[in-house]
Amino acid sequence: MKTLHVMTSKWTILVAASFLLIGCGTYKNVGKATNGSNLYQLTVDDYPCQVWNQERVDKVMGLMPSTMMKKWEGDILKRGEQALAGIPDLYIKWMAELHKKNGFSITAEDPGFTGGVVIGGEKYPEQMYIYPRTDIVDLVMQHETGHAIMYKIKFEMTQFLEELGPIADNEHENPNINAYPQLYDIGTEAYHKEFWAEAFNSYYCSPETNGLVKKQFPKTIPLLEKYLEKPIWVQ
Repeated sequence: MKTLHVMTSKWTILVAASFLLIGCGTYKNVGKATNGSNLYQLTVDDYPCQVWNQERVDKVMGLMPSTMMKKWEGDILKRGEQALAGIPDLYIKWMAELHKKNGFSITAEDPGFTGGVVIGGEKYPEQMYIYPRTDIVDLVMQHETGHAIMYKIKFEMTQFLEELGPIADNEHENPNINAYPQLYDIGTEAYHKEFWAEAFNSYYCSPETNGLVKKQFPKTIPLLEKYLEKPIWVQ
């Protein structure tokens, strides 16, 4: 059985078929996004992500086989590259290794939802889909990368999910959290995974969003600092 984490428009959908489809809700005013994300992104303010120089972009893209990025071109490609440039090298290299192992790729196309990650039978990501729309490609790229990297972390540190659940549940009532993670029922695996993907995005988006997580989600930041590589700007 395969698992597909996707960002759709409304709610969680479970389909018992050749794969399990876990739907992820999007923001009600997602069309207003220009870049970036935060745990309460787009419901209050729009926080732009760090803009990286060409040297950083070229380094990150050089870590991946050219066949790993499919159907990317023009402005969509540039914004996708910028989003990936904000992800630590360790995770880019891990996804590149997946490409060699099982053909993992990051595809820019409209699969009927905003973004998604297909998890294969060996419980490793096999495909990442990013909706090629310029107002959301950045935040979706980092969000979905967060989903993919979760599998690396939980295989290497089995206690990770046990620690994530209570923290995510506790933050459910945090007034700073956006409406997106709250689309999911508290205590469910779906909620925990979506909370994680949003936190991952916010942690790496920019120094500003990282600072907001520290200030407004003080119970979450220790988990991120424990399990994630440091952001590029502090390395």
